[in-house]
Amino acid sequence: MADRYFLWIDQAGCWLLLAGEEFRIGSPEQQPRASALTVKTDTSHGETYSDQGHGQDIAILADISRHHATIQKLDEQWLIHPHRNVVVNGKTLTNTATVHSDDELCLNGRVRLKFRIPNAVAGTALLEFMSVHRTPWNVNGIILMSDFCLIGSKTDHHIVCTEWSSPVILYRQNHEVCVRSEMPLEIDHQKCTNGSAVSGGQIVSGTDLRFRLERIS
Repeated sequence: MADRYFLWIDQAGCWLLLAGEEFRIGSPEQQPRASALTVKTDTSHGETYSDQGHGQDIAILADISRHHATIQKLDEQWLIHPHRNVVVNGKTLTNTATVHSDDELCLNGRVRLKFRIPNAVAGTALLEFMSVHRTPWNVNGIILMSDFCLIGSKTDHHIVCTEWSSPVILYRQNHEVCVRSEMPLEIDHQKCTNGSAVSGGQIVSGTDLRFRLERIS
């Protein structure tokens, strides 16, 4: 399974960030507790959330299989493996298929997702809900981070924060998520060096930004 995190960004919201090469999609094996349905966007609150999607990287509250499909990053391609009914751009899949930016995925005729690749160099994709369905947590979207994730003011960044003066890069290294940026950053009010790990719930702040990344336990 992929490593899973909540990424809270002040004044922007919360994202489910998945780090890996394969991402399993299915219904949760247990219903979420009410306390896990709300995710705070204030990074000063250090709450820990339990795993309400055990067995799936992307748990969706819908009438779909426990293991409905798998999205995979293989070399420079993104693939989808249908284990149950999957339709891509109106075409029902019977075998593994390549997916491209702006493709529409439909699971079991119910769940509709937009697959996007904002930046072709980064090796990271986004999933956005087009139907009313959601994950067990209240998140803005889902980040499939195979390589690195760009957060900043440009339209080709994975998360667009228009007020940020310089972009921040999150990237995978030894099962940790690390950060680098041209702007000076602090981690928990201490000077941050490029390459510092930030997946332990620390608050990362700069002149015009603040965010927090916490592993889902």
